[in-house]
Amino acid sequence: MYDTVGTMSVQLLYNWVWPGQAKALLEWHNVSRFCGHCGEKTVPMEAGRRKQCPNGSCKKRIYPRVDPVCCLLFLSVDLIKG
Repeated sequence: MYDTVGTMSVQLLYNWVWPGQAKALLEWHNVSRFCGHCGEKTVPMEAGRRKQCPNGSCKKRIYPRVDPVCCLLFLSVDLIKG
């Protein structure tokens, strides 16, 4: 779980990240079922990474939100040195 310096391994952090991304994408699919501009039902495009309004006069493209996040863990120098 931890390497010799006391930091979490990249693989462990990766295992925590992808389930969160999947949950966010599923939630986006649930809340973006209809076009916010004209109210028409949206159609998934690009393997579900984008939705588009099929209305010929609208054709609005809808993308999931991108929320930049930074998670930090601060450790005491005493804990690292043992």
